[in-house]
Amino acid sequence: MIALLMLTTSLIMAQKTTFKGKVVDDQKGTLPGATVLIKGSTMGVETDLNGDFEIQLPKGNEILTISYIGYNSVDFNPSKSTSTLIVLKANSESLQEVVVTALGIKKEKKKLGYSVQEVQGDLAKGRDANVMNSLAGKVSGLIVAASSEFFTSPQLYLRGKKPIVVVDGVPLATDTYNISPDDIESVNVLKGANAAALYGSAGVNGAIQITTKRGTKNTKGFVVEYNHNSLFQSGFNAIPKTQSNYGPGSYGQYAFKDGKGGGINDADYDQWGPKFDGQLITQYDSPLDANGDLIPTPWVARGKNNFTNFMEDGFLITNNLALAASSDKGNIRFSVSNTYQKGINPNTKLNIYNYNLSGRYNLSDNTWVDASSNFNFQTSPNNPNVQYGPNSYLYNMIIWGGPDYDVRDLRNYWQKGKEGLQQMNFEYTRYNNPYFMAYEWLRGYYKNDYSGQISLNHKFNNDFDMVLRTNSAVSNLFRNEKFPYSMTTYGREKAQGDYKEQYDYKFETYSDLMLNYNKTIQNFDIKATVGVNTNTEKYRNSYATTNYLIIPGLYNLSNTQSPVQPTNYNSHFETNSMYGSLDMSYKSFLFLGATGRFDKDSRLPKQNNTFFYPSVGVSAILSEVVKIPNVDYLKVRSSYAKVGGSLDIYSNLDTYRLRDPFTINGSTYSAAYVGEILSNPNLKPAFNSSMEFGLETKMFKNRFGFDVTYFENTNGPQIFDLKYSETSGYLGSKQNGITTKTKGTEVSFFVKPVKSENFSWDFNVNWSTYKEYLKEVYPGITNNGKINIGDRVDGFYINDFMRTNDGTLIVGSNGKPLTNSYQTKVGYYNPDWTLGVTNNVSYKSFALNFSFDGRYGGKIENYVNKKMWQSGTHEGSDTPERANDVIGVKSYVTDGVVVTGGELLTDGQGNTLSDTRTFAPNTTKIYYQDFAKSYNGNTAANIIDKTFFKLREVSISYNFPKSVLKESFINDASISLIGRDLLYFSKHKNIDLDQFVKEGTSPLQTPTVKSYGINLNLKF
Repeated sequence: MIALLMLTTSLIMAQKTTFKGKVVDDQKGTLPGATVLIKGSTMGVETDLNGDFEIQLPKGNEILTISYIGYNSVDFNPSKSTSTLIVLKANSESLQEVVVTALGIKKEKKKLGYSVQEVQGDLAKGRDANVMNSLAGKVSGLIVAASSEFFTSPQLYLRGKKPIVVVDGVPLATDTYNISPDDIESVNVLKGANAAALYGSAGVNGAIQITTKRGTKNTKGFVVEYNHNSLFQSGFNAIPKTQSNYGPGSYGQYAFKDGKGGGINDADYDQWGPKFDGQLITQYDSPLDANGDLIPTPWVARGKNNFTNFMEDGFLITNNLALAASSDKGNIRFSVSNTYQKGINPNTKLNIYNYNLSGRYNLSDNTWVDASSNFNFQTSPNNPNVQYGPNSYLYNMIIWGGPDYDVRDLRNYWQKGKEGLQQMNFEYTRYNNPYFMAYEWLRGYYKNDYSGQISLNHKFNNDFDMVLRTNSAVSNLFRNEKFPYSMTTYGREKAQGDYKEQYDYKFETYSDLMLNYNKTIQNFDIKATVGVNTNTEKYRNSYATTNYLIIPGLYNLSNTQSPVQPTNYNSHFETNSMYGSLDMSYKSFLFLGATGRFDKDSRLPKQNNTFFYPSVGVSAILSEVVKIPNVDYLKVRSSYAKVGGSLDIYSNLDTYRLRDPFTINGSTYSAAYVGEILSNPNLKPAFNSSMEFGLETKMFKNRFGFDVTYFENTNGPQIFDLKYSETSGYLGSKQNGITTKTKGTEVSFFVKPVKSENFSWDFNVNWSTYKEYLKEVYPGITNNGKINIGDRVDGFYINDFMRTNDGTLIVGSNGKPLTNSYQTKVGYYNPDWTLGVTNNVSYKSFALNFSFDGRYGGKIENYVNKKMWQSGTHEGSDTPERANDVIGVKSYVTDGVVVTGGELLTDGQGNTLSDTRTFAPNTTKIYYQDFAKSYNGNTAANIIDKTFFKLREVSISYNFPKSVLKESFINDASISLIGRDLLYFSKHKNIDLDQFVKEGTSPLQTPTVKSYGINLNLKF
């Protein structure tokens, strides 16, 4: 690489001529991003936001080629002038848009029989710590479920399934935090198996295809680019609201003594205690009298805003410096990025360092080497656990914590005289001091990844070439956890500390040899590829923990009260493949594409581990044959693919597993057992089939266009666990079965309402929907649990409240609602449809860009809401009846009826056979606390819609004119005010629904925030 850098940067600059120009369309609308190349070379520039460009001509008599997607390219001789206006005309024949397809092969989009969509817009401006979050709303059919937690990559769903992420033609073997948006040239989304079949079983659900930058088109032969982002993060989009009139306790009774049950309801308590009226009650920080007894103090709400007072403002800073050079011998690019994020949880931060080096060296006119490498380091000294439990800040402060204390009074968290041994808190049985958790319960995260790729490319002649490519990726992750003395969580109530370590190692190689053939014979174009591929993956994991500490604060695995057996895991699998593809076209009008692939997968039984799967697609450009008024481009397409799949490694082997050691009469034994799922030596690969139809058009001189796709995916027969009766000694066996069918529609369209020399406005809309149905299960079985053949597989079933035929709630003799023992459907998990809208408005050197996206429909249990009702912190629990609980008066009457006679008979599925019941109004008075827990604290009362929309990104940019920069050493400069997640629209504001797609319940989450900041981009 060093030699390559020296060769490509030692450029001798001759006397140059400066030429300035402006590129517009035939309606005088500017064309930003048009390419201006010196003909016969790779030297060139792109037009800025106003369509302006400035280029250095080494000799002064070069010919310039100006091109823009959807327009006729023109050659221009600038020798007779120093500046000019260049007009490009739209022409359907010039719609040679090129996209990157499977294995990194570039193809003209018009020739494809399947759906591919390129992500539009600058991903390096309104960025997030993970670049995948920037794809939200930009592709029809793609859902990006963003997480607010450190190092938790967003969940990607393409047509309801998880696609692979591919970088430069090779599936990503590390994680998406390794990808810097500054290094991305383009992102193409290959939708479904039809588009990604050549990736084998990994590409069965499609691929996010990322192509990274190479070299530079700058005529100087080199460029230095600096990009800076600073984002201030503050203001919650969704946060639970609590009542602040009642404190801890039960039925209005509370008094602190030791926080362990010695007082009145002072251990592991609810928030159904006394009302804050200033009465005297002993509390956690009450002073002591001469006898050492607690002195009652006024009972007031000291911490109405505990959670917001505890949380902090965060910020996200990214810096990228890139150096690129090009010459006739090749090109090179080096990029270094740093992302620093201070979390909104106290004492949290992350650092991500990314180093990217890529280059090409031309060994001859027909042979060249292309190589790239990426180093990535991710570190965080404290990565909080947000799952439900005493480890969570929401659990301790919002769900089960009350306003009887001010969290800021707990900042000095050690009890005096017991430093290092005992935290100070408002309770000592279940809950933890939030500051103690933040600064003492530490979970370190340290990861380093390396990936490297090299390819040898050789052209035997104009028709025949070869690519030999290999890629290796290594990932090392170390995590540790320091669990201090006096900290408690589920299962560790002894509170004597712990220490844990976990190591993960992953190594993966991916290699291809491809032979490509291109030939034009009269009206026919032929492009064929044959290749072989090998993919190897190795993984190692080791985990060790103490069983409580001997010496407090000494975090070492040997500092354990009793030895605990460490665990480790190793895996290794290989896939070897042969594949081929054929693309044929006739008169740039009719196109046929086909692929085939053989896989040999070591994870499957030997007799069934080799399998074949094909794909085929056709498309036709109707506008080339039939001239339709105002239609510039009209294409129809259809494709079919069948892709084979494997299963989790070792999941089809009857392997032994070890239980924890146990001791009998002083002797220690380790028990082993066989897995509960029996293997199947005749197991076959899983197969998925996909079929789609599409229509694409551009109209009114490229001012309007759309792409509509309808698809049907047959998912299966899959590999699943056929359940057995537990009396057999096993839970089931591996089998082929369960076939589902997914149907969906995707629509994307663009409109350019205004386009003039100084002002333009365009917007894009992406909309999609899909539904998945159960088609087949297994011979002799017609249902999969509650889901019957023909039903949607995402049906949401719960134990609902019992009701009469007219919907009236049925109450038991104790005055509480009754719950049905049979489950009933309350909706579906998946959204009905998704929507994304992007707007781009420019006026001279200014630009306004914003995007809006969200999802409509789907159901989820609001788990936070449910638990807040149970605990008594929910804002809706402050009712007049609650005040009567405090004085011991039962006053609440559940609105419903009681059964006075008759009988309800049902079948085994809960369907009514006969109902002779009679009813009367309920008159039983109960405590409001009992009603709230039994009704509002029930799953059935907390099923909500997942509908939400967000103002995802906003940027206001200013591009400095060339006239301002001409006296400086800066070639291009822009500054932008940016924002992310500025507005959140939802009926339910105590959780952010963004990260939940298929989930049936909402686990706890760090509240999401708004981000505001600035972006600065400079090119030298």
